[in-house]
Amino acid sequence: MEEKLCPRDAEQDLTVEGQGGKGEGRAGEEARISQGEPQAVKAEGSPGQAEGEVLAEEGTGVEGQEELALLKQALEEERAEKEEYLRLLQRTRADFENYRRRIDRERRDFINRANERLFLELLPVLDNMERALQVEGEPSAAAIIEGVELIYRQFLEILKREGVTPIEAQGKPFNPEVHEAVLQVEDAAAEAGTVVEEVQRGYMLHDRVLRPSMVKVAKG
Repeated sequence: MEEKLCPRDAEQDLTVEGQGGKGEGRAGEEARISQGEPQAVKAEGSPGQAEGEVLAEEGTGVEGQEELALLKQALEEERAEKEEYLRLLQRTRADFENYRRRIDRERRDFINRANERLFLELLPVLDNMERALQVEGEPSAAAIIEGVELIYRQFLEILKREGVTPIEAQGKPFNPEVHEAVLQVEDAAAEAGTVVEEVQRGYMLHDRVLRPSMVKVAKG
């Protein structure tokens, strides 16, 4: 015989089955999570993060402009410094040229003044020679010699004041620094290498040879 269920009992059975199904669904989901199965996660960026990225991009652009401005400023400073160095070089070159011209002019003026002073000292010698030539009548030989000696001593005194002195040669050992041998001669009374005759007198200008003495030297 078939057992008949009342509607209330059937409803209770369905309720139990539904609850069992829900339990099985939740348990299955927990099992899948524990086994590491991937789940779909919806990731959405926050508004604050997006705004930060925009600000970072804007900051990078500002920094680039500032760096470019600094580079331009450094370039302008380098160009100005180069132009200043060029002007300084040109000014220094012009100053040096002016200095060189001034030194040359002063040197010429010094030489001219030195020559002027020397000529002024030589003029009295010329005056004495003119007086000797203007003597009336026939001067004696002694008077002529005396006049020449006077002019000679006067001229030597002028040279001495200018630092010009005669070189001693007669009877001195030959010295190639101040003597110039023009001839070697036999001389029994003189030692070999001794100056036996002065052909032309030499002179010193202070400590420098102005003109060497031309001499004859005894043979060895």
